[in-house]
Amino acid sequence: MPKFYLLLIFLFLVNPHAYFCESLLGNETNAIRLLKINKISLVTPTSELNSLLSSKLQDFVGEEFNDANIDKLLQKTHLELKYLGYPSPSVRYEQSEKNNLVTIVIVIEPGEACYISEINYFFRLPPDTEFILPHHSLCRKDIVKSALEKLEQDLNKKNYRNYFFSDPEFIYAKNLKSAALQIKGSIGKKLSFRVEDDRYSLSMRGIMGDPLFAEEELKIIDPESMPSEIIKRYKDLGYDDVKIENTSVNKITDDEFEYYYEIKTGPKYEVNSVKFLGNKYLKDEIALEIMGFDPTWQGKPTLNQQALNNGINELKNYYARKGFWDIKIKEPEIFKKPDRASVSISVYITEGIQRILGEVKIIGATHLSHENILDLMDISPGQDFDQSLLPTSEQKIRAKLIELGYIYSEIEFSIEAVKHLESTIKANLILKIIEGKKVFIGNINIVGLKKSKPYVVSRELFIKSGDTYNPENIKKSKKALLELGIFKIVSIVPEDKNAMSKKLEVIDLIINIREGEPGSVTFGPGYDLVEGLRFSAELGYANLGGSGRRYVVRGEVSEQQNQEAIDNSTLLGRKASFNYLEPFLLGLPVDGQLVLRHQARVTPQNPGLWQINYGGELGVIHKLKYLIEQGLIGLYYGQKVTIEEGNLIDRYYYISAGSFRVGEVGLRFSIDKRNSLSWPTRGFLFESKVSKAEYGFGGNLAYDHWSYQISGYYGFTENFVLMGGLALGAFSNVKRKESDSLDILPASERLEAGGTSGGIVRGFRYASLGPFLRYPKFDAETNEATGEFNKKALGGTRRTNATIEVRYLLLKELAVAAFLDSGTVFLTPAEFQVYKERLEQQNNGLSDTEKASIEENLAYDHSDIYRNPKILFSKHNVSFGGALNFLTPIGSLALSCGFPIKIATTGRCNSDPSLCFDRSKSESFWYNNYICNLNVGTQF
Repeated sequence: MPKFYLLLIFLFLVNPHAYFCESLLGNETNAIRLLKINKISLVTPTSELNSLLSSKLQDFVGEEFNDANIDKLLQKTHLELKYLGYPSPSVRYEQSEKNNLVTIVIVIEPGEACYISEINYFFRLPPDTEFILPHHSLCRKDIVKSALEKLEQDLNKKNYRNYFFSDPEFIYAKNLKSAALQIKGSIGKKLSFRVEDDRYSLSMRGIMGDPLFAEEELKIIDPESMPSEIIKRYKDLGYDDVKIENTSVNKITDDEFEYYYEIKTGPKYEVNSVKFLGNKYLKDEIALEIMGFDPTWQGKPTLNQQALNNGINELKNYYARKGFWDIKIKEPEIFKKPDRASVSISVYITEGIQRILGEVKIIGATHLSHENILDLMDISPGQDFDQSLLPTSEQKIRAKLIELGYIYSEIEFSIEAVKHLESTIKANLILKIIEGKKVFIGNINIVGLKKSKPYVVSRELFIKSGDTYNPENIKKSKKALLELGIFKIVSIVPEDKNAMSKKLEVIDLIINIREGEPGSVTFGPGYDLVEGLRFSAELGYANLGGSGRRYVVRGEVSEQQNQEAIDNSTLLGRKASFNYLEPFLLGLPVDGQLVLRHQARVTPQNPGLWQINYGGELGVIHKLKYLIEQGLIGLYYGQKVTIEEGNLIDRYYYISAGSFRVGEVGLRFSIDKRNSLSWPTRGFLFESKVSKAEYGFGGNLAYDHWSYQISGYYGFTENFVLMGGLALGAFSNVKRKESDSLDILPASERLEAGGTSGGIVRGFRYASLGPFLRYPKFDAETNEATGEFNKKALGGTRRTNATIEVRYLLLKELAVAAFLDSGTVFLTPAEFQVYKERLEQQNNGLSDTEKASIEENLAYDHSDIYRNPKILFSKHNVSFGGALNFLTPIGSLALSCGFPIKIATTGRCNSDPSLCFDRSKSESFWYNNYICNLNVGTQF
């Protein structure tokens, strides 16, 4: 024994730690290590199942790895699978360990799904009420609960207000492949309310007219709460002495009851005067205005206790914003005079001492300068010290720190009094910042993809592994993925849902994707006052090969109802296009685009002239996601062949180009900062284009072209929006390659305005604005001039449009608007002179009844608008009116009616009415001069 002890002492002296651990713990060193669950991943048959389960199991990440927690994890997996309709799954797990961290892989074989075989509910449904559940639905509680929510909405509409339902229960068959659904509960009674008072008798909904009684809120109105609710409503109307004289319950059927209330209203009190006592800083009239009791515009307000309390709170808040932290206002005293139905109110104010901000001291900031922080704050030294601004300042500073990666930063404010003056206290603000450690993005895992390749997701991200953790860039990444149009649902969340509470320095992210259907087919009829009946169809595929490639094929035929017969025959309008997009062309951050088009339509200005063109474009588009969010810039090369066909006389006087080819290189740029495409309430949209057509680009027509338009939106409320827009466009340096051709832009290329054509000016005929051509009519048999003249719009090479709209959203599908439009098109003086000289050559030797002329060209330079905005009225056609926009089963429908209030004319028209052009109705009374435009169905 002594030798044994000597050996132990020797071993301890050589390596005391090893001796202690190995001897006393029996070589089980690993047994005292604390293993943590670092990651949980799933192996499932479908990515959808993986996505649904993955987030549900992340609570176990960070927990200790032991048998108890593994059992809980597997049990939860079983329960979640059962909830999703798989009652007999097979679940096992595998593990791997590294640096005391364990990764768990759960392997799931869900087994056969369970379907609902029958539905048993233990209550009687009212007539015309159904519990709607899709036939043979999965045994999933979320689907059942969604159906119950719809049932509750239906019951609310039918005045069933005290229903309840127990948790749905599945009774499984022996093979677990089907189950009977059982729902227990009661729908209660059908309740209605009737109120009579000494003024009038109306139904409760009629007298209240309040959102509390809207269909979605009816459930909260029950017999017990109705008396107090009725009293409150009457008092809000000024009947402060209201009483319920009598109540009764009328049984209509066994399941339906009507509650009756007889009301004595008493006088309706008006506020005759409000007196303020103790106020030195504020004048009485200003205090009244702050409280909302100023009778200047609205007359004497009725007594409303809630409004009075709100007014007192507003007054307190105003004082606090001005630095009066100790402001005290007693409960107002109300003196009633029932015989006069009036009240007097006394408000007692103790203002206290005003605080003025002195110095702002900043402690602990290392990554934001003193100047940066002061710029972010809403307060500055020397101003009234408003404590309510501190939370906003804190949010801005914190947001900036988070942007820099310091997401665990802490900010503390404290205040010290420095100097006590006669009526004010000067106080310093101390700002303490604890930045914490900078946080970075770790691994980024993408789950849920079925057809799409992972790089389709990764190339759209604003984040990558190793980046500073910036929630704003994560938000931008999610938005960019949704804008691809191939994903229905996108979420980007920490893989460890407790990452923030653990204050991890490296956060792994998981991107959950649910793909949408890539293919789409749409078709349907339509109608337009200009094109008439039409039929359109569209076929598209948004994710070819899972790589984000897309194509769209569109086609349309239309009546072109305003056309004039050519050789006693009419033609069908038609459009066809093929659009192909190759994202990230050659691996570069640009999208390649191929567009092929064919179109045949009546020239808008002249229904006797047709334009038929074939063309295409090759281009690249770059998303400016880092420089300008929601910005696009595109470069393209296009080729177009156009044929102008029509009656010989129309082509002769219109100086038709016959046929020509255009080779064009252009640049497009746009920024879309609207908060919504369907109903924008803020932001703006800017679109511009610059292009050049040259002989060297493969055409026989050359020109320079530019255009831009901007629309801005300002929402007073979510439903009430002001929109303003301005659009400018111009062609210049027009040249024709043929020596015998005039350097005039062909008719089919000219700009148009009026009605709902290219430059919208509602209240005028379609494409009727700008200069017009006046040329003789000829007898079809004798070919001699009849003495009458055709008058047709000519179009122009310059266009300006401005509009202001006030919009109101009545329903989700319906909006109304009032508008003021202004616009025109014109030729430059030089172009006008060239056209005029050609007509004079054609007129040589003809009588006055055979001479053609060009009229009403009110030209100016676009730069003049900025120097003299009155041009938008003096040289423009102006209209006002209203519009309706809503959806129908066959597409969008827009109806607008406009009244012209200013028709731009020249002196020649004023002196000779035969030289005027009828751009709108010519009725004697202005209200008969309206023109309505209707557009139904999808256009492109």
